[in-house]
Amino acid sequence: MISTAYEHLEEIDALIEQNLNNWSLRRISKVSLAALRLGVCEIKYIEDTPDHVVINEAVELAKKYEDVKCGQFVNGVLSSVMNQK
Repeated sequence: MISTAYEHLEEIDALIEQNLNNWSLRRISKVSLAALRLGVCEIKYIEDTPDHVVINEAVELAKKYEDVKCGQFVNGVLSSVMNQK
């Protein structure tokens, strides 16, 4: 999955940026950005896991390595990406 994310990094970052409200990629912490990138990669390019499971995993990563508010942020962005499918 990491290689897939790396191959499509520009597209993934563009999708994230399209779904940010009054934010830019530069304002997002590295942990949240990593969780978002992996989540978008799985939602967009890897169909083995249901989208809601992908979002939950990304949220748990953000909450574990940052805090609850970051988890909510990741949830909102990834839910928006998922809804655009």
